[in-house]
Amino acid sequence: MEGEECIIQESKMFDQMPVMLNPMVVERIFKFISFRDLMRISRVCTVWCELAKIEKNRRTKIAKIFIVSENTKRMLENKAESSLYQPIEMETDMHMELEKLPCAPSFCIEKVKSRECFKKILLKEVKTALRKYLPENCEISLNVTFGVIGCMGDIPYTPLEIEDGTALSACFYSNMPGMQVKLYPMEQKQGFAKKFITGKEPAKALLFFVTDKGCGYVNKILKNNLWEKDFKVALGGAVVEQSDSIMGSIIAFSGPNVEAASILIGPEDEEKEIRSKLEILKDTGLQNHDCFAYMFTCIARGGSMHAKPNFESSLFNEYFPNIPIIGLFGTGEFGVNFLPNVKWETTELKHGEFIFTDKNYRYGYCTVFVVIALKKDN
Repeated sequence: MEGEECIIQESKMFDQMPVMLNPMVVERIFKFISFRDLMRISRVCTVWCELAKIEKNRRTKIAKIFIVSENTKRMLENKAESSLYQPIEMETDMHMELEKLPCAPSFCIEKVKSRECFKKILLKEVKTALRKYLPENCEISLNVTFGVIGCMGDIPYTPLEIEDGTALSACFYSNMPGMQVKLYPMEQKQGFAKKFITGKEPAKALLFFVTDKGCGYVNKILKNNLWEKDFKVALGGAVVEQSDSIMGSIIAFSGPNVEAASILIGPEDEEKEIRSKLEILKDTGLQNHDCFAYMFTCIARGGSMHAKPNFESSLFNEYFPNIPIIGLFGTGEFGVNFLPNVKWETTELKHGEFIFTDKNYRYGYCTVFVVIALKKDN
């Protein structure tokens, strides 16, 4: 009876409160508010400030955006393409998506695909929007690529590969317990790799966004530090058209709550071979945690190779429908087979064969899938 009386008294107390100070009402409203608006209204009063903190901690720590220009959409639908670029349209979409971000990012990976005549305009728009909406301390990796991969909507995701036209794909990470994301501009300095390969928190996954000038140096780094020291790490990357750094950049994921896997799809692999490898990737069990995935593929693959659009990203989505995938098309791929929790070296695939690294981490005509999981604290 005492418990029932407490509930009744509490209910009466809430009924007598002004509606916008009632925690039950305010908490529900806050669930539908963007992070930027949440931070603004947290200054209104003590009650809203405390409820805003609760909502901030409740929200997902990883967010994505994927924007495709209207001209490109029409082209994908086999409709006549307008010859006019609409910068206002892309700018408006970017501002809307960034305004709606559910979290305050501490790190951002953004990839842009555009035709040469529109590239400078789009890059200027992207940089302006990122400066406006992201926190000052947010690290940004901005790359111009030969094609962009992203997913539309929420679970279940619908992957889309943009090989021609104008689009951008981005992933945002906020500060998360047990996970660190760091950006390292490529440097030809002795000991450069020690920054992310050795130390108290060595990398669990490495993503490479490399320009033509940095290709040879990347392979040298990997040979000297991964092959010779038998360092275990998931790895994926590609040669991009343009990066923030002249040689490119490396993004390292580390921390006790991070686990990652990567797998190589070979030049000769067709649907049955790709499915066999995705099944092995699924055996790692990473999909049972909060995950995100990257796809690095060759510009010679995609629709021209498989005679249908979105083929490989759709296969991945079939096996991992709850994992958002973003990625890019490049002119050379970096990767390695790294499958934790699976004895893949002694496992026989149903179809095809594994690509074994022979002191070489750069490939051509390949696809690399990288899955990064964020485990929750026990």
